[in-house]
Amino acid sequence: VGVVAAGYALCSTLVGLSYNVLGLQSFFLFWAILVAVVNLVGAVTYDHNKNNNNKDPTASGQVDCHDDSDVGSDGCSTATATFESSQDDEGDADNYHDHYTTHHNNDTDVEQPPSQCHNQVLYPPTTTWSALGNVDFWILFSAFACCTGCGLFVINNVSTMVQSLGGTDQYSSRLVILLSISNCFGRIAMGSWADRSRTDKLVLLGYASLVMAAALYSSALAPLEYAHGALWWTVVLVAAAYGGAWVLIVGILSQWFGTAQFGSNYGVMACGPALSGMVFNFASAWLYQRARLEGDHHGDATDELEEEDGVCLGTRCYGEAFLMTGTAAILC
Repeated sequence: VGVVAAGYALCSTLVGLSYNVLGLQSFFLFWAILVAVVNLVGAVTYDHNKNNNNKDPTASGQVDCHDDSDVGSDGCSTATATFESSQDDEGDADNYHDHYTTHHNNDTDVEQPPSQCHNQVLYPPTTTWSALGNVDFWILFSAFACCTGCGLFVINNVSTMVQSLGGTDQYSSRLVILLSISNCFGRIAMGSWADRSRTDKLVLLGYASLVMAAALYSSALAPLEYAHGALWWTVVLVAAAYGGAWVLIVGILSQWFGTAQFGSNYGVMACGPALSGMVFNFASAWLYQRARLEGDHHGDATDELEEEDGVCLGTRCYGEAFLMTGTAAILC
């Protein structure tokens, strides 16, 4: 999931680079042709029959623990129950092979002990929207929305952040490219880290939120002479944490609510960043305008930057917005 999700961030990097090299008109033409060619190649080379064959859980020697026909009261397959009952009745551990391997079609598969059923879910689905009636689902929804909303605040406003510090358009484009690269790296790194044994994905999501909060506070509290450096670190860490959160939520949803209704659950969960991003961006825009008007009214020159018409300059422009989003990331 991390590698696949990283493609989104990597493509953003390529888009930014190609725009600077090709210019506006050639940029649209290039990407229109590239997208058409990639989709055409995918349509020609995609083996639909092979994909259908892979949907059979017995083809890979694995049985879905959430299938109604193979689920016991503990959430694991009936292979476990068969093995345990055979031990109680006959007291012979050799019956493990006879009973457990009957659920596999391939003799070359490496069998796992029935105690290692990894597909148990915390809240097995009962209906299509059963997860929506679970309080923990909405707690997770809120935490994920806060974390990703803070990331979207930085992603959507990075250009005006640079402008408020007196930076150039070239400086802004470099930060956008750095943001995309960090986003890509964060998805791959967090996906790899989450696959390690004894790693709780929910704890990793908490770590991502704390990293994001620390980065946002660094820009909120940095004086003007260190503001540019702080913004670089904020962009790098926030983008990496933001990308990692999108990877982690896939595994958390699968572990908590299973894969039977994963599409419905993920669709609802993905609405969180859209809502929180809208709230944080609206709030940051209001704080930005307030800082600009206060600067015009009082003639504030504490940031030692010359004001321009309609533009807020200085660390105060986004200082309160950084504090707001940093606090939200901690509360997540």
